[in-house]
Amino acid sequence: MLQELVIHDFAIIEDLELSFEAGMTTLTGETGAGKSIIIDAVGLLAGSRGSADFVRTGANKATLQGLFDATANPRTPEVMAQFGLAPDDGMVLLQRELYASGRNLCRVNGELVNTATLRAIGETLVDIHGQNEHQQLVHPETHLGLLDQFAGAKVGKLLAAYQAQYATYQKDQVTLTKKHQNEREWAQRLDMLKFQVNEIQSAELKPTEEDELIAERDRLANFQKNLRRADAKL
Repeated sequence: MLQELVIHDFAIIEDLELSFEAGMTTLTGETGAGKSIIIDAVGLLAGSRGSADFVRTGANKATLQGLFDATANPRTPEVMAQFGLAPDDGMVLLQRELYASGRNLCRVNGELVNTATLRAIGETLVDIHGQNEHQQLVHPETHLGLLDQFAGAKVGKLLAAYQAQYATYQKDQVTLTKKHQNEREWAQRLDMLKFQVNEIQSAELKPTEEDELIAERDRLANFQKNLRRADAKL
């Protein structure tokens, strides 16, 4: 849930601070009053594409801050943990600065992050209908989590049991893969040893063959010496 929204020098908005209560909040006003700009600001906090065009004329940068209560959203801490982050007492502060020079800075709970990280976390907190980049329902990978969240305690025990069984399956799968890999390595080693044995058997080596070969080598070496001496005398 979005609790606080702070906007400075964003489009036509110079300074704006909004606090939200539990339940439904409606923004009303004439066309051009800035309602869609507030939605754009929230979308940027959730990681949508930004540009220097959003910076208010005459300003150096636009600053956006959104404070979210994520205590009732188990998905948010899971995604944050992937980036080494965590909610602060269940709260998540998203910040973004857009500079007229084109520079862009994003922070989550005061930690600098890139836009992709901001988007991954922001999508667990913000769902802007009509803007496809933040509609969780159009992302198939979120469907199962939404269904589990909707079912709540009705499937909680079944889900926990399934996850435990699946973790065991994954562990056994790793063990089986290593076993098959070891079997292949042993089979390759056995084939190599059989090949080497066949090579040795094909050579028909004799117990005294090494001594005979050494003697033959020495005899040929002496023959070469004697031949060179004879050539020198001639």
